[in-house]
Amino acid sequence: MSRAYLVVSALTLAAVAAGCGLDAPVVSMRPAPAPAPAPASSPPAAPAAPTPAAAGGKVLGPNGYGALTLGVPRADAVRTGLLTPANPVATNPAECTLHHIAGRPAAERIGVYVSPRQGVVQIASAPDWRTPENIGAGSTLTQVRAAYPDLVQDVNGTTATVPGNPTAVYRFMLDPQGTVVEFSLELRGQECTN
Repeated sequence: MSRAYLVVSALTLAAVAAGCGLDAPVVSMRPAPAPAPAPASSPPAAPAAPTPAAAGGKVLGPNGYGALTLGVPRADAVRTGLLTPANPVATNPAECTLHHIAGRPAAERIGVYVSPRQGVVQIASAPDWRTPENIGAGSTLTQVRAAYPDLVQDVNGTTATVPGNPTAVYRFMLDPQGTVVEFSLELRGQECTN
């Protein structure tokens, strides 16, 4: 038998099968095309958990709040425009002054303590502020411990070293159920508050 006869027979058989309603595969005599090369790009990475800043919140830490940083002298802190005028701290022998974050509701009164020798030593948080590790008002003690394994509880609150700033600590105030009510960023060894 000739090769041409076999090809014609195969095509005829396929045409008859197709005309009879059978689901016979159509056989092609051409080689299959080469598969398209895989795209050079890698698969998209899973999106990271949003940071407090990306979620629209305010971040306190690791060095301060925006342009207001721990250790900055009073004059430089005032120049940031973030502080209200100073109020002397009556019971403080270190001559520290208390400022508040400008532009916040009066009910919040977010305290910022400034020492004449150490500069900005403490910045308290607002209810909507978080740490870079996403801890803030409403966080549980379990969440705080997970974020800050060196957490220490004492009579002055619950403190932890600030990741990325070994000269600072976070001080967390907890309610009786162990939920964060507020927190502050403080210069380690500061002289204005206990």
